[in-house]
Amino acid sequence: MIDAAPKAAAERLKEAATPRLVGLVADTARAYVERRAAFAIVFDAPRGGSMRVRDWLETVAAIDGCSPVEARALCDTLLRQLSLPLATTPLVSSLPATHLTAVALAEGAIAAWAQRLPLVVVPAPPLPWPARNDLRKLATELFAGVEVVLHAREPWELAHLVPREALVDEHERPLVAERGRAIVTRVYGGGVPYAAWLTALDALGVTVDGGPIAHVLHAPDGVGVREILAAAYDAELDLLEIRELLDAP
Repeated sequence: MIDAAPKAAAERLKEAATPRLVGLVADTARAYVERRAAFAIVFDAPRGGSMRVRDWLETVAAIDGCSPVEARALCDTLLRQLSLPLATTPLVSSLPATHLTAVALAEGAIAAWAQRLPLVVVPAPPLPWPARNDLRKLATELFAGVEVVLHAREPWELAHLVPREALVDEHERPLVAERGRAIVTRVYGGGVPYAAWLTALDALGVTVDGGPIAHVLHAPDGVGVREILAAAYDAELDLLEIRELLDAP
């Protein structure tokens, strides 16, 4: 948004903190948003109605306190990024889901600029895969000088968008250590076999989160799926699933 914004707006954005990209893996982003008092994109809010997209976004900008000059400049840039014509835009109500969710991001970009928001959370978009990630990529382009948190329910969705060390759970704990690997497992069984498996993992230097069915194993370098399977085989424990955390199922 810097190039198309008025000079004063551009200077303001240059003063913003270096943006950081975080991947939040949780069932919902609600608790994270409340804890951080963050601004969150609302994809299911009513918007636009019979207004054209440009008129709607300029209205949003005015509500957020932008001057007419600022509103026009911001909207020019946003419409280009949304691949919509500057002069004549369609009615908001006529947009398909992919474009409607993009308009929600544009509203957030206006709010981020006008309110100097330091942090924006983008919940998992209500779109099928891989359109969800197309929208997440757009979000990283729209928010200049803002820390952006991309939410997903599965870590593999964010693996190609967010540095692995920036993937966190709902309590903001890293999902993957700087070194080593994270492995997802689901087991069938308990008692002595299960205890023997955990003992074997401990001997391998593996730390275990979760259980007694679903686990995330944090393994040191040199320990991978093969070693985890061997430990389960020796303990006579059945594994229902085993894969790298960042691999799609």
